[in-house]
Amino acid sequence: KTANCQTMVSLTLARGEVPVMVALRLFLPDSWTSDVSRLKRARVPVEHRTPRSKPEIALAEIDRTM
Repeated sequence: KTANCQTMVSLTLARGEVPVMVALRLFLPDSWTSDVSRLKRARVPVEHRTPRSKPEIALAEIDRTM
């Protein structure tokens, strides 16, 4: 059986009792970013088709939020 698993990178601001999620991005493994036809079929935006590690995605989201 093949299972489909998605990994997300999230950015959450936490202060006091109520954490607030400010960003959520899908992590695409090399098996996805190296398969152009798969990316097109899944309608992944062109700007998100380059391979990035989870820390790279997190830092980009922090920069975007700031």
